Amino acid sequence: MGNITVNRLPVPTWNTLRINSARVQVADGFEKTAPVITAPAAVKISEMTAKAVSGLFEEKTSQVPRESVVAGKQPVYLEQRLVTGLGADYTDYLDSHMDSVTLFDVPAGTELAEPVIITLDLKGEKDFAERCAITVGDGAKAVFLFVRDSEKEAGGQLLSEIRVFAGKNADVRVIDVNLAGNGFMVLDDYGAYLDEKAGFELSQLLLGGRKTYTGCRTDQFGNGSRFTINTGYLAENSQELDINYHTFQRAKNTESNINVKGSLRSGAAKTFRGTIDFRRGSAGSTGDEQEDVLLFDDDVVNRTIPVILTEEEDVKGRHGGSMGNLAKDMLFYMGTRGIDKTQAEMLVTKGRLVKLASSIPHEETIGRINGFIREAFK
Repeated sequence: MGNITVNRLPVPTWNTLRINSARVQVADGFEKTAPVITAPAAVKISEMTAKAVSGLFEEKTSQVPRESVVAGKQPVYLEQRLVTGLGADYTDYLDSHMDSVTLFDVPAGTELAEPVIITLDLKGEKDFAERCAITVGDGAKAVFLFVRDSEKEAGGQLLSEIRVFAGKNADVRVIDVNLAGNGFMVLDDYGAYLDEKAGFELSQLLLGGRKTYTGCRTDQFGNGSRFTINTGYLAENSQELDINYHTFQRAKNTESNINVKGSLRSGAAKTFRGTIDFRRGSAGSTGDEQEDVLLFDDDVVNRTIPVILTEEEDVKGRHGGSMGNLAKDMLFYMGTRGIDKTQAEMLVTKGRLVKLASSIPHEETIGRINGFIREAFK
């Protein structure tokens, strides 16, 4: 097993709570995943080397200013030329162990009527890895759905990396559904580049796994580009969840929205890092990040660090968070209608997740999610 550092904050803070980064042990070797892929005919799917994919992204982002100085300081924790949420250690590890990347290319002007669905059934006590790249041409629109599922007691590691490039006026949505067994450690990494007036939405439903480390870094180098994250999670039974979202808003009139809602129960622990980064030249841009956490038990651990960085004056940034228990008057009201505390927690949790789940354009996946929630509150 090797030790790597993931989910670094871009600017270190007081480290008493140990939230500047996370250390994980990753497997020495793993199997390449063999997902079931359902895609419209217009999508071009091919296998490429990691070096070739990096070259492709370098070419598409050649006009993006590379990190040299940030607010007068060297970017110690942003040394990647092609950014990702989990960071350089993780990418370097994958580069040294896995050379194959699956490329999904949506040609310019294409509007996919159906989503691209990548379903992965994690079987046995095994370690798996997947690397994907998504390129969506100018004016194209596409939805990608990644579903990671397994038997309830299955265990192992899943290492995933997904990179996205959205061309001018393109719209891309990536949906990530984690239903891994309660013995799995999941490392789920995203990096995205947005050209002029491009839109990218990442929707994550983080429900399974013993430990989950997920991150997304997005470079909004195009004027008027839009970035949205909608995340829902349920962590229980000593699950650990570690999240790192970071967007660079480099261009004029860009927009970012980070929305996270979740529930913690039965000894679960969660760390959330959210950074909106207004760079010089991002005049007229806006950014908002909000987290809302329900704490159902006294033994849960919740850590939240929202960050706004700015080198530009003409921007609007807002961040906030709320955390707490179900209100006593709500529990009393539900009790008068024969709904006990556990049932009330399930109803509230399901209500927080169902809006996000119902936006998934795949009925089978919605059914799996609903079944997972029901099983959790038995």
